Amino acid sequence: MQVLLYILAFIYFLLILLFFIGWIKNKTFVIDKNQNNNKIHCSIIIATRNEEKNILSVIDNITKQTYRNFELIIVDDNSTDSTVKIAETRVEKNPQIKLLKLSNNESGKKSALKKGIEDAKGKLVITTDADCSMNKKWLATIVSFYEQHLPKMIISPVIIDDEKNIFEKLQSLEFLSLIGSGAGAININHAIMCNGANLAFEKNIYLEFNNALNNKFASGDDVFLMLKTKKKYSKKIRFLKSQDATVYTKASPDLKTFINQRKRWTSKSRAYYDFDIIFTAIVVFLTNFSLLFTLIASIFNFQYFYYFIIIFTVKSIIDFFFLLNISYFFNKIKLMIFFIPLQVLYFFYISFVSIMGNISKFEWKERKLKK
Repeated sequence: MQVLLYILAFIYFLLILLFFIGWIKNKTFVIDKNQNNNKIHCSIIIATRNEEKNILSVIDNITKQTYRNFELIIVDDNSTDSTVKIAETRVEKNPQIKLLKLSNNESGKKSALKKGIEDAKGKLVITTDADCSMNKKWLATIVSFYEQHLPKMIISPVIIDDEKNIFEKLQSLEFLSLIGSGAGAININHAIMCNGANLAFEKNIYLEFNNALNNKFASGDDVFLMLKTKKKYSKKIRFLKSQDATVYTKASPDLKTFINQRKRWTSKSRAYYDFDIIFTAIVVFLTNFSLLFTLIASIFNFQYFYYFIIIFTVKSIIDFFFLLNISYFFNKIKLMIFFIPLQVLYFFYISFVSIMGNISKFEWKERKLKK
């Protein structure tokens, strides 16, 4: 038992070290000011449902972009609030904005994205969410990166901003670890995750991989498309390391919403057959579960507490330096004061969510879903 636990901790250390190396090797992208000439037509797609509080803000963020050759396609998923009416006030004034609506027998974010992508006229499709914000150089940075590197898919940062309390700051720090891990994995040619709130891809990729979004699952539209792309064009998936390309989102307001979100993310894991994702998930889960197990077991046999301390220390060392580098890049270094509390809470949380995400229902936009 002791040897197995130490081997597991060592494997985890090596895994995060590889992500760390990948993150460092990924150079910060600087936009070529002489390159952007508005030649590439882009289609920005937002799937919405009950976003009356956010829709105007994201529309205004996008219409103020310095890069002008784009269309904005908003696809409403049967909203029961004033989302459509509010969006229409902007559509009427701006010919670059188009509003589409799912029919009553259509539902779900994937159906909305599918409708938007199929209607898109742009060569480059960019998806984001209604509850997000971005700076004026966001689109210009993505297009410039595309012109320089010609990837099939561009995965860009999504971070939590405007944290108001300790709970939101803990979420923000954890979110940075996900961004860093995803970026590092991509840069060593082993993509494991992406976020549809800031995802760009050539439209012909979606057309090539028919039904790439996997409508059997309510979540995971971004990752399913990434996996299809990875299978054929693994070296054509790039992470855009740039603050100008970053999209900002809000933290979950309470624990119930947070757990529900993570259960939704976890639920799609049953559909993954990618070795990199499965291996990473198993190592991360077992490492965190071993911490929970040894801590509980130490109540009955104090020897297990020594195992707990060793595993916790090994894990914390590599996690700390990795997160320190990521948080520094995104000007979130102050969040590192919550590193130890997050480490302590994390192995409880990840053990719970990993199990519950595969056996219980979750809610999305007032809909109860099983998967």
